[in-house]
Amino acid sequence: MIRCFFWTAWYGLKIAKRENDNRRLIKRYWSEKILKNLGFQLTVKGNPPKRGACILVGNHISFLDIPVLLSALPTCTFISKDDLLKWPIIGPSAAAAGTLFISRSSGSDRTAVRNQISQYFQNTPDAKLVVFPSGTTSLDESHSWKKGIFEIAQQLEIPVQTFSLSYIPLRASAYIDDDSLIGQMYQLVTIPNKKVNLSWLKLHPRLVGDPLVIAQEIRASIII
Repeated sequence: MIRCFFWTAWYGLKIAKRENDNRRLIKRYWSEKILKNLGFQLTVKGNPPKRGACILVGNHISFLDIPVLLSALPTCTFISKDDLLKWPIIGPSAAAAGTLFISRSSGSDRTAVRNQISQYFQNTPDAKLVVFPSGTTSLDESHSWKKGIFEIAQQLEIPVQTFSLSYIPLRASAYIDDDSLIGQMYQLVTIPNKKVNLSWLKLHPRLVGDPLVIAQEIRASIII
């Protein structure tokens, strides 16, 4: 477990001010080290889009979702609540990696968040932005998905790629409710034969219709 924090600190120091190609290599190297040190075998099915901007949406189970997705697609970036910046080691490393930090403390912030994401895509034409529309982790993606990211995808005409994550064992791998990060990591290292599966599902080149309806339809396709 200590090695995971060491590699995360190394990641934050190495990735800052690197060129894109080197940043991708560092992201993949870090993510593979994290999964290896925690004893996970990763299986990836399907392929994500390689060219052009894209929003990637899927279920959110664990803090492990980030290294899993980076291992498979090191060009991707993430959206995170800005309180992550307060976390020692993890916050600064996420910032150095280009994480898009947002505030969700009030209704008025939602417009600012949308403007921030729109500006991000305008400045980064080939961005692969990972969004967990539920806004939180769960075992079964029981929370309704928020429509905001789908509205943005419509407005900017950005394709949406879906993905699905699953873990064995599920509960021990999850990070939900009152779980502590250190406690979950300690538990994980004692469990043998852990597996994680990442499936790239359907690409939606263009979204048409009510964003709220679209959000729930895509959510249903993820959890089946």
